[in-house]
Amino acid sequence: MAAHTSALLVRRLHQRRARVLATLPTPTHSTSLLAELTHRSAAGGVSMAEEPLVTAGNNFLLDYRQEPDVTCSRRDSDGRFVNPWTTWQFPSYSTIARLFLTEKNNSNVPSAKEVLDRELPVLEPYFVQRPDQCGQTGSSVQATWLGHATVLVEMEGLVLLTDPMFSQRASPMAFMGPKRFRDPPCTIEQIPRLDAVVISHTHYDHLDADSVAALNARFGSSLRWFVPLGLAEWMQKAGCENVTELDWWVGSRIPGHENVTFFCTPAQHWCKRTPVDDNKALWGSWTIIHIDIQAKTSLAIHWGTFALAYEHYLDPPARLHEAMMNHGLTPDLFFTLHHGESRKINHKDTHSSG
Repeated sequence: MAAHTSALLVRRLHQRRARVLATLPTPTHSTSLLAELTHRSAAGGVSMAEEPLVTAGNNFLLDYRQEPDVTCSRRDSDGRFVNPWTTWQFPSYSTIARLFLTEKNNSNVPSAKEVLDRELPVLEPYFVQRPDQCGQTGSSVQATWLGHATVLVEMEGLVLLTDPMFSQRASPMAFMGPKRFRDPPCTIEQIPRLDAVVISHTHYDHLDADSVAALNARFGSSLRWFVPLGLAEWMQKAGCENVTELDWWVGSRIPGHENVTFFCTPAQHWCKRTPVDDNKALWGSWTIIHIDIQAKTSLAIHWGTFALAYEHYLDPPARLHEAMMNHGLTPDLFFTLHHGESRKINHKDTHSSG
């Protein structure tokens, strides 16, 4: 169940209960988390919401020194970001070549639309017909999966979007590269409101130029962008006006919403968009075991949209269910959604909507 996740932490500072939002873009399959953390008992340790903050200009630093196994970002002698853990080893070119040339592709994505519609239905999100209800979740958190690592999250009066990907291909070219086998459940024009976008890293299935341009055209200067170090220049060239670039363990807030802080946190991953820009930008992330953080509810994403690996296209939820059973967890603790489906997460229970 452990996963090196990639995302930005959305956090309430004025309550003892913290809610987190994370995307988990692993190179092969599932998952991402929308988790509600419960406050730990004295015997179990200190709640994340009680970790001290240090103000640094307009940003906020988490005191990561309390965690000896956690580090801030680092660069090599060429100025490129590195994974500062001994567990990291980038696969060799021979390994990559062997994977693509000799391994069998077991994805088996059906070509018939009626089969895909039955196995992976695409639903119209609730906000298309009820736009006035978007962002009106009260004390609950609501997540709507829009495919792959794109999730519309409503919490604390804010509407957030993770790693927006609405294009047909995860590629710099429109005529080649991984093509989605499930269309987005809505267009960007159908999103009624949006306050912030969080970007986890630069891979094309997470940072899509056409989606960024469309969001800028739709929401303009009112939209806030939170990105890891090294991405601000790219975002600004793409027309984004309010860009906040964050190092690991550094957070920032949206004016008028001081009760919510966006923290960029570590993970073991990498960035690349061109043959020569390896790891020139940082990837924002943290490491989670659904069990360790005592999450009430977690949402699995990063599957069912692109065939980015050789696993069967329905393997991720099946493997997740198997892992849940092996850990003695009930299936409703870590759930999946259909494309376009929403789930509201309350303090005491969960239920589907949309």
